[in-house]
Amino acid sequence: NGQMDPLGMTRARSERKVNVDFAETTDGAGIGNLSWTERGPDNIGGRSRALIIHPTITSRMYAAGVGGDVWRSDDSGASWYPLADFMGNLSVCSLAFDPSNPNRIYAGTGEGYGNIDAIRGEGIWTSVDGGATWAQLPSTAAWQRVNRIAVNPIVPSTIFAVTNQGLRRSTDGGATWTTVQSGNSYQVLIDPTNANRMVCHYLTAQTHRIAFSTDSGVTWADSAGGFSTATRIEMAFATSVSGRIYASVDGGDVWRSDDAGANWTMRSSGQISSGQWWYNNAVWVDPTNSSWLLIGATDLFRSSD
Repeated sequence: NGQMDPLGMTRARSERKVNVDFAETTDGAGIGNLSWTERGPDNIGGRSRALIIHPTITSRMYAAGVGGDVWRSDDSGASWYPLADFMGNLSVCSLAFDPSNPNRIYAGTGEGYGNIDAIRGEGIWTSVDGGATWAQLPSTAAWQRVNRIAVNPIVPSTIFAVTNQGLRRSTDGGATWTTVQSGNSYQVLIDPTNANRMVCHYLTAQTHRIAFSTDSGVTWADSAGGFSTATRIEMAFATSVSGRIYASVDGGDVWRSDDAGANWTMRSSGQISSGQWWYNNAVWVDPTNSSWLLIGATDLFRSSD
């Protein structure tokens, strides 16, 4: 019926690895396998969409690319090595720690930002040994796009997955899921000062919207006035001020909420001139000073007010 078996790709990859391993032991056309030296380049990250830093071992970092799997650094980013080239799917778009156990890592696969060269995923993969080995969450095997993952810091068995078929919530560590917000979902954030408060960005009827929750993601409501735009929205909590969130919106506009996403006011409009907002949009707030922001598109911008 025109549909690929979701597990077919995993089986095919396993069989391909057997073939590659065999081929590497075979001397083809008289050219020795060890007679070549790699010359690179080896310093190009491609579309790197995820970066997390270990909460207590701060020199340990994990990064992921949409076609390059998960990589780890143990020296604050000076050098990197790949963790699982045959994890099952190399299109990793999101990473998240279990706040209660940073050796448990969640990796969401599949690129869901609408680019024509997007690579399809195979749900969420988990590691319980700091990334050494990985296993797929069976309940997510058919998910093709997992843009973000968030884990409740108080109840870590409650997990949120942002997918192209809605925002999903699990209360049993990912064994089962409930869709709590429909539409193509792009981002979900948990307030670092109050785990009951959350915001998400979703797309429905070609309109991007922000929704908020005050009950740990059980129910959701749109922000006041609908807060709708034609392009992607990216948000970040200011951890030094309870309930404060910034949003980078619509190709250069910056908005702020001081009530955890229920209401928003514009801070600046059109001051940021850059491209590819639909894909490159990113925002970060200094965790100790809510007036300092970074916004990234094709260029990087800073504000101190």
